Amino acid sequence: MMTWACGSGRGRPPPPSPSPTSPRSPTFSTCWRGCGAGLSASRRTELPPRTGLSVTPILRIGEPLFPDGARREDSGLAAPLRPPGLPVRSGSIKGDEMEPRRPLRYWRKTAVVTATALALTMVFAGCAGPSTPTGTSGAPEPEVPEVIPMTVARGAVTIENSILAHEQGFFEEAGLDVDLQVTGGGGGAATNSALIAGEMDIAATDAVTAVRAINENMPIVVVAGTKSADPNQEGDASDGLIVPPGSPIADWSDLRGKKIGVPELGGLPHLTVVAALEENDIPLSEVEFVPIPVDALVPAAENGQVDAIFTFSIFLLQAVDGGFTRVGTGVREFLPYAPQVVWVASREYVENNPEAVERFLTGLGEGTEFSNENPDEVRRVYRENTELPPPFIDNVMALDVLSVEFDQKGWDRMLEIMKTLGEVRDDLTFEELVWEGAR
Repeated sequence: MMTWACGSGRGRPPPPSPSPTSPRSPTFSTCWRGCGAGLSASRRTELPPRTGLSVTPILRIGEPLFPDGARREDSGLAAPLRPPGLPVRSGSIKGDEMEPRRPLRYWRKTAVVTATALALTMVFAGCAGPSTPTGTSGAPEPEVPEVIPMTVARGAVTIENSILAHEQGFFEEAGLDVDLQVTGGGGGAATNSALIAGEMDIAATDAVTAVRAINENMPIVVVAGTKSADPNQEGDASDGLIVPPGSPIADWSDLRGKKIGVPELGGLPHLTVVAALEENDIPLSEVEFVPIPVDALVPAAENGQVDAIFTFSIFLLQAVDGGFTRVGTGVREFLPYAPQVVWVASREYVENNPEAVERFLTGLGEGTEFSNENPDEVRRVYRENTELPPPFIDNVMALDVLSVEFDQKGWDRMLEIMKTLGEVRDDLTFEELVWEGAR
């Protein structure tokens, strides 16, 4: 369809169609009102009918609308054919006066504004398809951290915080996909080898085993704690030096010339007894230490193989129930704040994955807090994941307050005793043992 435009703003139906051979629309020399501009036609596209929407055609701002001799009134239009609100073009007639002529760039801008207004009208009228959501649609989406897979191996003791962190979704909330396993046989040496080989990422072990490995230049590092000797914890200690029924030993001073059974030479029970003997001015040369497997310590004391034993957990509590007597209160008395159960990783893993280790600390910390606040859940975990007798778990087992953090004083005192025994080199320090992100 042809639409005619004139600088005067006048409108009329188009003249007869041009010859089919004509390549262009007809052009007339001047407007009938004498505005001095040429007259031309522009093509527009027919819009399909829209319910409830009145569409004003967009006219190309061009030359005057009517040919010479024509009158606006003859066109049948009561008003100039132009978009609503568009000012009368420069050079047009308003009443009997000529309006000032405006530059062409003014009309180009005006046409763009009118077209934009029409497009917005169609959008809000529902004629332009689905609308684009408004509001915060232009705001950048918050970045979702990538989930990091991690293989974690817990031990057979002090298991509650890692299991509950996994069950309660704390590792997942921290951005980890944790495969929680149990360390296999072979002790700490096998665990360290598995870490270095990449078979697991982080694993639980006892602190002394970790210190020995690092002292021997094994490329591992401590990344988190779980259990330390808290001197402020209330209740009876679940470890300590005990003697069998009928023993004459009532005090540390009575141990001169005696044999003391410990689970392992150089282990934390052995270190604790050494610290106690030093505090009581008993030379190490006046006692003999005998390494005995932990489950055989009580029978060894009962049959006279040793005079006293240092044991812990169910072994100590069952022995006390059977008539054994406590002599010392254990690690928390003589090695306060000493680390007992820790988490280690290879140095290569920590250097290449610091973000993953930070997330592990976060998730484990949440699991530790949950464990400390929910003793019933802790006892359930031990019933489901150990072979300890349920009556012992429910009625006798002491629940330690756990923490992923360290107190350097405990590490320094433990290292001092180990250096006294020649267990580690003299220049070994806390900073070499513990990852900087966990200090």
